[in-house]
Amino acid sequence: MARSGISWLDILFPGVIVHEIAHALACYLCGVKVHTISVHRSSGMVVHDKTSARASLLIGLFPLIIGGAIAYVLLQYAQRIQENAPLLSFLILWIGFSIAFHAIPSTQDVQNIVFSTERRFGELWRSERNVLAKLLKSAWYGVAWLGSWLLLILAILANATILTRIALGVGLLFLSG
Repeated sequence: MARSGISWLDILFPGVIVHEIAHALACYLCGVKVHTISVHRSSGMVVHDKTSARASLLIGLFPLIIGGAIAYVLLQYAQRIQENAPLLSFLILWIGFSIAFHAIPSTQDVQNIVFSTERRFGELWRSERNVLAKLLKSAWYGVAWLGSWLLLILAILANATILTRIALGVGLLFLSG
């Protein structure tokens, strides 16, 4: 059944574009061949060759790194020009907010990191009785969370706009769902 109307996630589509471009850029930096980049109204996907655990980690976290940096710059700039150019400031706020929201690693990004690590560590990782394996799995899932929380804390400490804080907070809620 086709979807009708526009959801609030559709309004944040610039963030999807930056998120997927960041994945593709990380693939390029790691020497991983990209087969397709797909961007839709509220989601996207980069299909690439299999990677090492290290490359998968970078590919999974690059939207947080790149998106967080771009959003921070845009939101600071929008705040600076708000008095003199309110319409332009609003446009930049919208783009910055959408990029900040989609900077959070998706559930699929985190799963890809864990899957590649399982390949690397093999039987040790898959053993359900192995306490070390359980700790490592938790740590890998925590990498995305930690990066996301650090970005939110940085936004708060750097006196970023309230929209940046809201975008990152809402993104963290969706990551947990």
